[in-house]
Amino acid sequence: MLRIRPVAIVMSVALAAASGLALLSFLMMQDAFSAACNAYQNQHLSYRLADELRQSSDDITRNARTFVVTGDPKWEEQFLSVIAIRNGERPRPLDYHRIYWGFVAATCRTPRPDGARIPLQQMMREAGFFEAEFTLLR
Repeated sequence: MLRIRPVAIVMSVALAAASGLALLSFLMMQDAFSAACNAYQNQHLSYRLADELRQSSDDITRNARTFVVTGDPKWEEQFLSVIAIRNGERPRPLDYHRIYWGFVAATCRTPRPDGARIPLQQMMREAGFFEAEFTLLR
């Protein structure tokens, strides 16, 4: 005949172990979710930086061509400004990834205030771009 006390002790230990495993699983799931969120944010930042490099190359090309065709020095100034911003020699406008030079060309005014001076390559390094990727860019 089974006694209630030993059965209760075994059931209590089993319940405590199951609760501990459930808590451990929850904590591991939370860490995995946090890591996935960080990876997504880094991926998005990397995409934005790569797109900024592409956009700045397009802006440089467009401004150079327009300057050659028109001879208007404002296009040369914009050409030099894009390069200076990309190299960190001039402050990077806030939200620079959004439409910027189109507004400057249309209104002759900057649409947003300036931020910090930081080279695009430094931002890419801080975002975790690999040296092999910089080699491909060169």
